[in-house]
Amino acid sequence: MQDVIRIYPDPDMTVRACAAFIARKIEEALETKEYVSIGLSGGSSPNMLFTVLFEEYREGILWDKIKFFWVDERCVAPDDAESNFGTAKKLLLDPLKIQDKNIFRIFGENEPPAEVERYTDLLEKEFGPEIGFDICLLGIGTDGHTASIFPPDIKLMESKKFVATTVNPNTGQNRITITGRLINNCKAVIFLAYGKEKKEVLDGILNHKKREHYPAGLVFNVRFGVYWYLDSAAYRLP
Repeated sequence: MQDVIRIYPDPDMTVRACAAFIARKIEEALETKEYVSIGLSGGSSPNMLFTVLFEEYREGILWDKIKFFWVDERCVAPDDAESNFGTAKKLLLDPLKIQDKNIFRIFGENEPPAEVERYTDLLEKEFGPEIGFDICLLGIGTDGHTASIFPPDIKLMESKKFVATTVNPNTGQNRITITGRLINNCKAVIFLAYGKEKKEVLDGILNHKKREHYPAGLVFNVRFGVYWYLDSAAYRLP
């Protein structure tokens, strides 16, 4: 399947359209299964999305039927300001009163190699040998990274592992991330990005100029396609 590119005039409309799409995907999935699995990302774009999901869909989505997983995590305590889990907890999980049994976080406070093993075991227990979320939410950095797979570690997009350790090359911060194997095995893969600072990297990926140079460019979904929710400052159709 090809990329599905949806462009809106500003970040607010982009995020609201993405939230509506997620709500539809959850509803569709619940027609055939008891629970829906979602992989959450960190960063500024998901933060706005979390707020919209709570404000606009707290009554319209069966939140108790959703299992929350994480795409990546910084190696910090859950109450640290940089914790992806901590931010999602504050903006989405706590306001929605999500029960602990539906939350499957990456323990950023653990030693990274041990946590990779623990989270891999957890995912295998939940999904079986072929791990993949029903919905995978991704962002993209100006360097083309997605999840916590940065260009120096682009080989993680083809790793045989599902979870790996990585390092932010700009800050030296340790991270834990799912790999391309897991991302590309998800049913609905959604990128949310906006702002002119993303323009160059999105042009390189979506116009196939430098796609293979960026981890985000190696995200694909042969069954359902990859959905890009962008604003007009970040990307314009050629």
